[in-house]
Amino acid sequence: MVFLNQNRLLKLEEKVKMITIRGYDEKYRPEADLSGYKIGVHLLADYCPTDRYIYISKKITNVELKKMWKSLQGKILEETYIELYNSARNYTFETSIRDLKFKDFILSTTNQIIESQKRKIGLAEGSLDRKPRQNEVESFVKELKALTEHELQLFSYYMQFLISKKYNINKRTEFQTTFDFIFKHTVDGTKIGLTENVTPDFIYLRKVIGDIKTGNWQEFFRVMVAAYAMAYEASEQADMNYGIVLNPTFSSTRTIPLYRNSEIFVIDDILRKSFLTKRNQKLKILKEEDIPQRPIDDSQCRDCGYQEFCWRDTQQ
Repeated sequence: MVFLNQNRLLKLEEKVKMITIRGYDEKYRPEADLSGYKIGVHLLADYCPTDRYIYISKKITNVELKKMWKSLQGKILEETYIELYNSARNYTFETSIRDLKFKDFILSTTNQIIESQKRKIGLAEGSLDRKPRQNEVESFVKELKALTEHELQLFSYYMQFLISKKYNINKRTEFQTTFDFIFKHTVDGTKIGLTENVTPDFIYLRKVIGDIKTGNWQEFFRVMVAAYAMAYEASEQADMNYGIVLNPTFSSTRTIPLYRNSEIFVIDDILRKSFLTKRNQKLKILKEEDIPQRPIDDSQCRDCGYQEFCWRDTQQ
């Protein structure tokens, strides 16, 4: 994550001045007929063409949400980033400058993290609706290893660069200033139609709110970040102007992950309006008496935990 350079924010300051829509402004709360409903940020996604899954998750209480391989991958990937950060912080804080050996650190930490995640996958496989094939697991673990090595190498190179600039250096201060991340900071989103516990994946420099996404890039990813930002503003009564989506993708022709869309952006009024429109659209689903129709086919439902309910229950 070291590419999240603080200097990038300076180039975006003029765009920030144009933001007029804020989460703490009462006029952006849901209309009265929608104010009794609340949704999580994850329900703003457009994976289900008819938004049937929103209705099921909120209004049909006896339906079990099946655990899916794709959702487990997302969870494991998020946890890997946090483990990477904690490992880098602990190594920096606990090791003297004379004893810093970054090559050894990268090798041992990569092995530790990968073995830890393999154990988690093994323990979770039995609870999945469809157990992944062995080659799927091996491919995912290979991607995790590529991600882990890449991030640790970036951290190591940048930390060595910082150390090389100063003879008397406080490693803790340098680390905390450069790698200023807060993970899983919960805010109250109820004022803007979201749930009470809204939790972005991370906040960088207390200025950039971030979400980690797996799979192919979707335009609504940034709209979801706008939702986190406005929830933060409503809860903390402070501006949140910048966002980022960490969306690592992997290719068999590369040994490092791709971050093609992972750039800091201004959460401008266009994104904020898109969130408000999408929020109202999703909340209106919960007003309906009848469950929305199924999609035309199940091609977009195969990674959904409600697929069995929608397609195998003949009463629906």
